[in-house]
Amino acid sequence: MKLKLYISISVIVLILVALVTIYFVGIKAPANFPVGLVYAVPKGTGMTALADNLESQSLIRSPFWFKVFSVLSGGTKGTKSGDYDFSNPQSAIKIAVRISSGEFGLVPVKVTIPEGTSNKEIALLLEKQLQKFNTQKFLELSAGKEGYLFPDTYFFIPNQDPEVVIKTMSDTFSKRLETISGEIEKSGKSLSDIITMASIIEEEGKNTKDRAIISGILWKRLAKSMPLQVDAPFRYSIGKDSYTLTSEDLKIDGPYNTYTRKGLPPTPITNPGLEAILAAIRPVTTPYYFFLSEKDGTTHYATTYDGHLQNKQMYLK
Repeated sequence: MKLKLYISISVIVLILVALVTIYFVGIKAPANFPVGLVYAVPKGTGMTALADNLESQSLIRSPFWFKVFSVLSGGTKGTKSGDYDFSNPQSAIKIAVRISSGEFGLVPVKVTIPEGTSNKEIALLLEKQLQKFNTQKFLELSAGKEGYLFPDTYFFIPNQDPEVVIKTMSDTFSKRLETISGEIEKSGKSLSDIITMASIIEEEGKNTKDRAIISGILWKRLAKSMPLQVDAPFRYSIGKDSYTLTSEDLKIDGPYNTYTRKGLPPTPITNPGLEAILAAIRPVTTPYYFFLSEKDGTTHYATTYDGHLQNKQMYLK
């Protein structure tokens, strides 16, 4: 009896030791598990290659045990290709089950696109926040859509297709403008002119009041065949703002140089928000023809060029 009891206890101990060993060697997530990683399983990936790669990425501890768990969880079904989101440490068993069943677990990421963000800036912002975002594809597909991707807060999965991003932002633009479509029609101006003007106003005006006044000044200058003479388009075309532009920059002719050319630029220079669009269709009439802004956003107006030069001397030293 004692021998049988001893053997039974020994077997139980050995089983426990084996289970503990398997847990720490093959099941438990590595200490340096890459939390937040979006891991891609390419189509046609073999089990051995997958297991070795998962180990190299610190997602599992043992390729051998991962293959065992995969066979037990998926049998002969193999692996499901695609992107898998690992937002928290997971055991090798859990990973094996997920990859065998195609449980991708992609969690939408909250992304806020500020008003006045250009398409290039949107691409860079999404590239930073979405691990698998195809920046180049976005830039190619968004060509010609500057100004029409509505700035807002969105939720996109880490591998969101750029085509879906563009459609979502374009659809939001259309929905937001539905509420003011009547005003746009009554304004007598084309939508393209309004959005281009709004993109300039977005950059030049820092608050609701100033945007409406600036809108009135710029539309008035256009009506009188005066050049707009605004600096914002230079940031879009050559990456310089009012404080880095030189007198030589202002002389270089180009489609976005509103000093050498009359009329609006050929395209919007940013994606304006609703407030700037409303300012473009609701200009405030004033006697002013000139304006400038200090670095703190304070805007100063003048009715004459001499008055404008005085403002420059006083506020832009």
